[in-house]
Amino acid sequence: MFIFRSMRVEMDEKCSQAPSEFARRGGRQAPSGIGHNAVKQTRIQSIKAYIVASRTVTLEQICEKFQISKSTLRRDLEEIIADGDIRKSYGVLTAQPAAQQRPFEERYVANAAAKRRIAERAAQLVSDNDIIFIDSGSTTMYMPDYLQDRSNITIITNNLEVIRRAYPFRNIMVITISGILNRDLDSFAGASAVSVLAGYNINRAFMATAGIARDFSITNSFVAETDLKKMAMARSQRRVLLADAAKFGVLSLCTYCRMEEIDTLVTDRDPPAEYLIRLREAGKELVVCPPAPHPGT
Repeated sequence: MFIFRSMRVEMDEKCSQAPSEFARRGGRQAPSGIGHNAVKQTRIQSIKAYIVASRTVTLEQICEKFQISKSTLRRDLEEIIADGDIRKSYGVLTAQPAAQQRPFEERYVANAAAKRRIAERAAQLVSDNDIIFIDSGSTTMYMPDYLQDRSNITIITNNLEVIRRAYPFRNIMVITISGILNRDLDSFAGASAVSVLAGYNINRAFMATAGIARDFSITNSFVAETDLKKMAMARSQRRVLLADAAKFGVLSLCTYCRMEEIDTLVTDRDPPAEYLIRLREAGKELVVCPPAPHPGT
């Protein structure tokens, strides 16, 4: 069953129009099973991540790295550069600056109003006595602000800003995860952090992302956090992804899960049609929290 909660009743109309709209844009439905197309999409995802990590690579380097022929790579190139975050010029592929992650301070202020709405709506999913994991992110960090009226909440987190925001509230117990402090991320990560998290049972994990790729991969930009995110997903009974609309169609360095692995997506605007279709087919919950209408509109 597909559940859609929004201040606007548009879902039925959008879903009925979505396949034709998607087709007119020249898009391709992501594969639902294992086969040739699934292998191709996985290869393209890996190649794009390699380019983002390396920033600039030659076609020959890609062929050697992934053990593919030049003809295979030529067939893949259209999809590799389709999003505009990677450009090709004279046999060289270059990741554009937008494909690189920004420091936490810069992400803190970008689209802040939408991120606060998303965090507030996600906090409504928390029940009394819940044990929750709050991921490191510029949207998830706002969640403690909206948990003041809940009883006996336990937050497990690796993010300094989450800890700071939860500190004044006596109703919240905070469990911090050990590890190495990354000042660009305002968070702790590393093998010890993963080991500590593995010992906890979690009711809900509230996850962040740097981008939701066209093949429905949930991605992040920092390798050090990837294993921690995977562990949080594995230890949680339910998984909630917080992502503003700017994250759709964005590929970042590492994939930590697929969209089918989350239970609820909370965002500020209706996702593109292909994402709506995928969520509906997987029976996932979509929560949209648009800005309040201006008075008189």
